[in-house]
Amino acid sequence: MSLRGIEIKVLKKINDTGYTSKTQIVAFLHNTLGMDTRTANKVYALWLLNYREDGDYKQVTEVNRDTNPILTFLNKMVEEPEEFDQSDIPDKFYDKIQACKKTYQSYGHSSVNTPCIEIDTDEVTFYLGDEIQNYTSITGIYEDDYWKYAEAFSSYSDYYDEYDSDEFNYFNFNDETIELIEKISIITKNNEALKYLESNNPESERMAEYLEEMLPENFFYTLRSDYLSTISYMTGSERTKALRDYYNEKIKYEVDNYDSSVTIPFDDFFELIKDNSPLNFDEVADLEFQPPIDLEYVWYDAGYWNSNSNEHVEELNKNLERWVEDNDEGQYDEWLEGKLIIDDIIEKTNLSKRYGDLYKSKDDRLYFNYNRDIDFVNKKIKFIYDGESHVVPFENFADWAQGSVLDLKNESVRYGRVLITEEKQTINKISIFDFDGTLADTPNKEDGIALWEAKTKKDYPHKGWWSKPESLDESVFNIKLIDETKRDYIGESIDKNTLMVMLTGRIPKLANQVEKVLHKNGIIFDEYHYKEKGDTFTSKINTLKKLVEQNPNVTEIEMWEDRLNHADGFEEWGVNNGINLKVNRITI
Repeated sequence: MSLRGIEIKVLKKINDTGYTSKTQIVAFLHNTLGMDTRTANKVYALWLLNYREDGDYKQVTEVNRDTNPILTFLNKMVEEPEEFDQSDIPDKFYDKIQACKKTYQSYGHSSVNTPCIEIDTDEVTFYLGDEIQNYTSITGIYEDDYWKYAEAFSSYSDYYDEYDSDEFNYFNFNDETIELIEKISIITKNNEALKYLESNNPESERMAEYLEEMLPENFFYTLRSDYLSTISYMTGSERTKALRDYYNEKIKYEVDNYDSSVTIPFDDFFELIKDNSPLNFDEVADLEFQPPIDLEYVWYDAGYWNSNSNEHVEELNKNLERWVEDNDEGQYDEWLEGKLIIDDIIEKTNLSKRYGDLYKSKDDRLYFNYNRDIDFVNKKIKFIYDGESHVVPFENFADWAQGSVLDLKNESVRYGRVLITEEKQTINKISIFDFDGTLADTPNKEDGIALWEAKTKKDYPHKGWWSKPESLDESVFNIKLIDETKRDYIGESIDKNTLMVMLTGRIPKLANQVEKVLHKNGIIFDEYHYKEKGDTFTSKINTLKKLVEQNPNVTEIEMWEDRLNHADGFEEWGVNNGINLKVNRITI
């Protein structure tokens, strides 16, 4: 059956335009001849399938009105593989998308005209070349996302996402960072920064402000630049990794980056052509072979914060440490020594933390705020004593908190009551009580070990007794005070001009257990002295010497002791040194 007259006229007019693309021809039919879009598309299909270069459409005797010509070609390739292949498809079905023509070069390499399509009965491959980003329907990658994909899968990518300087206000840090910035605060004498860093939750934005304030301008800019460069590199690495993982999970037909191609199984290609009836291969390329995946969200949701590496913090700390090493001329060691002095005073005088950073003495006469009132840079402390405010150097605070700095570095002494210098001048008597067998009826070695093993059902693990915590285990022993000695303690403690001292041969590591026994029975001393190096008697004599030196106005020393040989030795020492010393011998 031949073409109708009106069809011949219209097809010849299309030839006369010189147009070859569907877009141009449909627009001509619509705009010039007034056809609606649906009719224009049908006329285009009729022209394409029956095209004659000479325009003599009267000579067309067998009119091709196929509605899915590409499918027809595919069926022929399947049904007549020996007689029909892609080369038999007429050129008029190609436009921008061409049939692939490979050109072989040296060393086995080949090149291909792109964009093009290569069809065989196993698979169909689109070679898209430099225009691959324009074919979202084939690649599954949006045009605006293709550069991200290219960075993620390139073997040569060194992508990094550059950050502006404000990002440094949110720098990551660890305990080492805080410690290094504290050192910088000490070296630069920035007490405000130091106090802030010693608060519970320092934030990077505030620390960045202090660093800019404390460090030389050039060094700060270098520090910030190095940190930003590191997180830029880390972000690039995390984003490319996240995109690769997501793409490999979600994509159906992967892009071959070697030749910018996408290969689709023939059966999948066949079904898509069957369902959509494209008229040429440009229309084929517009079909959705796979839905596009959202790479933008994955890309920007990833960053250095996802990295398991701590490289950016390490880089920051390395630069901070370098500055500290170059600029610390002993300031940090001096600060640390001052801090140790204050912490030692707190421990040895039994100052306790009440709430927040507030420390108070047991008698509530002295208190200060550790974070607010201590100037570790200038080595001064502000405190309240009996309602009045005082600011003194660290070395003088020891006098207010009883004892010299030298004493405070001795682990064998602990302090209970805070005495200021004026009060120490009024001390005219020292009352000294032994612990074991004098104040407290503690178990001896033989009976104690037997009872301990009976109650715990275990073998006693040591050879010694008096230096072991088991000897004061209150879950085993019911340790009571000796009534006679307790009455004497009460009588002596009434006089405020008497320094109340406990002096024991127990070692310092048992201090908490010893004082627990005393405190639960209402016995509190101004000073607690434990055994120093050497034997017990020599240690106690050394303590007596120090007590006399520290309290020059003392005229009388009275002691309570159960060991008779020690009692005799103390009295002999008193006589030899011209000291009025009396010993009360305790027997049970």
